[in-house]
Amino acid sequence: MTGTVWQTSIRLIVLMMVGLSATVPSAWADSGAVSIVSPGYDSEHTFGEKIYLTSSTRNKAGEEITKASFVWTSSLDGNIGTGASVIVNSLSVGLHRITLDVSGPSGSIGSDTIKIKVSLAKTGGENDNPSDFGIGTGKGNYVPNPFN
Repeated sequence: MTGTVWQTSIRLIVLMMVGLSATVPSAWADSGAVSIVSPGYDSEHTFGEKIYLTSSTRNKAGEEITKASFVWTSSLDGNIGTGASVIVNSLSVGLHRITLDVSGPSGSIGSDTIKIKVSLAKTGGENDNPSDFGIGTGKGNYVPNPFN
């Protein structure tokens, strides 16, 4: 702990031990749990598909935090949106680390990160056309898509 937080912690403990009330610093009131609800970790998506990014942010008392700044970023595409929920359909093909950073009036509340895969086409069943899952090289020839 930093000196200021440590000193504040000691003061609060002493005040509580002698039966006096104390106000919890606002930075502590804002801190809590930030989680990306959807999509799921390691989920797979097709290029151009709408991907719904949703979150849950709660303070230590379990109450939803709404007055905060929500910033979504992708390891490949940079900033991809703001707000508790975002819809994206233009993520680059590849493996993404999607991070949600949440901050309130008194600073950082927390963050969460997931990994997703965006491919040109989803893999299918045995009756699917193999060309649907490759990259066209011309004249009806296809090479395997390295992202499937």
